[in-house]
Amino acid sequence: MKKTGAVQGLRSLADKIHPNGYAPLTTSESKGLLTALTSSFRKHLDAAHPTTIDDGRKNSSKATGLSPDVNINSMHSSAIFAQKHMASVLTNPLLVRGAKSYGSAKVELQKDSYRDPIQLLEDYDREGAASVRIAQLCMETLKKKYDSVPDARKPKLLEEIQPGRRVLMWLLERGMYQTDFSSNLPFVDLLVFFLAREGREDNIWKWLKLDVQIPDSTEGAPWDTQVSVKKRMLYKYRWRGCVLDSLVQAQVDVPWLADSSGKLHIIRASNLNSALNTLVTALELRTSSMDVDPHPENWHHLAWLPLAKTSSFLVRLLTRRLRSSNPRGDVELQKGDILDPQLYDKLIKYVSFAFDFDNKDLRRGKAAQVQEFFKMMRAATLHLTHPTRPSADPMLKMLHVVLPDNTTKCPPIFKEHMAQSADVRDLYHTTLLKCAHVLETQGRRKDVEWTRARIPLYFPELAHDNDTAEREPSRARTAPSSLAEDDEARHTLFPGLA
Repeated sequence: MKKTGAVQGLRSLADKIHPNGYAPLTTSESKGLLTALTSSFRKHLDAAHPTTIDDGRKNSSKATGLSPDVNINSMHSSAIFAQKHMASVLTNPLLVRGAKSYGSAKVELQKDSYRDPIQLLEDYDREGAASVRIAQLCMETLKKKYDSVPDARKPKLLEEIQPGRRVLMWLLERGMYQTDFSSNLPFVDLLVFFLAREGREDNIWKWLKLDVQIPDSTEGAPWDTQVSVKKRMLYKYRWRGCVLDSLVQAQVDVPWLADSSGKLHIIRASNLNSALNTLVTALELRTSSMDVDPHPENWHHLAWLPLAKTSSFLVRLLTRRLRSSNPRGDVELQKGDILDPQLYDKLIKYVSFAFDFDNKDLRRGKAAQVQEFFKMMRAATLHLTHPTRPSADPMLKMLHVVLPDNTTKCPPIFKEHMAQSADVRDLYHTTLLKCAHVLETQGRRKDVEWTRARIPLYFPELAHDNDTAEREPSRARTAPSSLAEDDEARHTLFPGLA
């Protein structure tokens, strides 16, 4: 493979610092190298493409609702481009530590299909060559074997190899849990899957409760973390959100999105109840950790549990994918099963707390009103699909405000929102149909007629369509201060792992 000039230049600079080419850079040397390279690239980029900072100051506050001193244009200037460029260069396979080891591991696993893949990870670890990527490869190899054996054999296989326990121990013992490991989502998914199948959810919760802030990704932190303390804190603990996403998906054992092939997935209520319990427990942890202190950075660290994606997945599953709520859904409860109504009630009570961590500066004006509306709409939609006591009253109350008889009195912000896309209009349309269905089962004919009359009034192009088919949004998952633990403390935190 021909090396690029950038790669050769970096190699040359690294050789000057460490002539043997193998000694690792110290922390200060690494930072110095990255700073020098980024600054140089940024300087050349600015020279070739000057940014118009003044124009950015004029337009940014109007366009985003932010205070005038927050210059979004400058955030997307050379600083961002330089950071992304350097990230792509420094993560080039030719420069990544352990790249050769990864290739060797792949070959070894292919040559010996009977080998314990996790043993290979441990062997590489003893040689100082293990990495999150190699751990992912080893678990992928084992997962293929796990999927191929009969169901009756699966528990025995896990008991013999215990991949979840061993990989988590490696992650803890080598301090890898303090790195940006969560940017490797397949690794997190596999680790949590095996831990859950081994019955080690208690270990997952103890892991989630560690006060560990991980460093920024190689591309840098999102721009909104610079203007919102709450966004910044959630970003530092983003690994927790990834782990919770993976745990909930392992519990329900259905794809994150509806299968485009139209495949129907049968789910046990016990599995879905476990996922509901996970989300409710996380929401209760968050709300009990929130403080009246006006400085969020002083709140207890468990207030920073990123739950928006986990909550969206479960709410969508309950209200838009289960066939009991959408005849065209791709998920159906096992015949005779029923969801736990008490867990469902708790979800309705706490679900809004999964989405309330935007800074006030980010939630002013129209966007804030739409966001508040949809926070209430999630709870109202859950009321519509309650397993034992469905109610249309919360939704009906909202519809009277948003979609009044006189269309000229419809709040302009919602007119704009409904005009955004076909997906948004489909969501309103489907919600109206669900609301009308619940009202009809309760014999409230007048309310049914009023609700259905909203469709030709506000969505005339959908007036002929009376089913509840929906489009599914795409999955968007976002990929720790230092926490030193001696062996005794670690084994106390994670009993059963050693």
